[in-house]
Amino acid sequence: MKRMLLTVALAAALLLGAMAARAQDNPVFNSVTEYFDSLAPLPADSISARVDALVMQGGDRERMSQIAGLAFDYFSSSPVMGHDAVAVHIADRWFLNHTLDWSDQATFPMLYTYAEFNRLSLIGKPAPELNMESFDGGTVSTRTGDGSYKILYFYDETCGTCREQTRQLLELLKGYDGEPVSLYAINATGDRTTWKPYIDEYFATIPVGRKMAVYNLTDPEDSNDWRRKYGVLKTPTMVLVDPDNVIIGRQLDPQA
Repeated sequence: MKRMLLTVALAAALLLGAMAARAQDNPVFNSVTEYFDSLAPLPADSISARVDALVMQGGDRERMSQIAGLAFDYFSSSPVMGHDAVAVHIADRWFLNHTLDWSDQATFPMLYTYAEFNRLSLIGKPAPELNMESFDGGTVSTRTGDGSYKILYFYDETCGTCREQTRQLLELLKGYDGEPVSLYAINATGDRTTWKPYIDEYFATIPVGRKMAVYNLTDPEDSNDWRRKYGVLKTPTMVLVDPDNVIIGRQLDPQA
């Protein structure tokens, strides 16, 4: 603990020096970024604790706000899975409750949206249940495949990137021979004139059986609030859920 506090204190000193320099190509600023980089292997809650300690080293409200803002920018834009939980923590702990001041009030709604569209689908969270319209008729729950791994794949059939990722996903699933998997292919538009040809071209080609189930679903009016619950701000979006309905992967691509 003592060593951690000394490290945080040093990082705080470097960060405050960088702020005084007001230049992001300043070597001091880069040293602080390297401190954040060094936290990458740690669990999200451990990183959050260190960030909080760093913020509190700032002393006055203005400097604390600057430190917290810099940390939010770093972790919200990080490509490392799980760092989004750190960013949500920073938003909740320091800014959304107005403990500290967000630097630009014009972008405060974006901060709020980021937190709201990420908090329910973070790694380790229970996967929110969705009850959606099936292409074949009726309603299907995303808990239908309990006991299997679940892939929630949100796509738009008019999206070129979606087509490419759908092809990659199919290649993976066609050769899959592991634990049982349920694929929930969730169409964002609900337009049956374009939805059916897409199903026929892609999802209908997946061999279903004891280890593979495919559900073609939609909820174009978002009555399930699925965009917020699963952080679907763009398509395609892919979420992986374990047999206990716990989220174990998000913002994935088929290679992951």
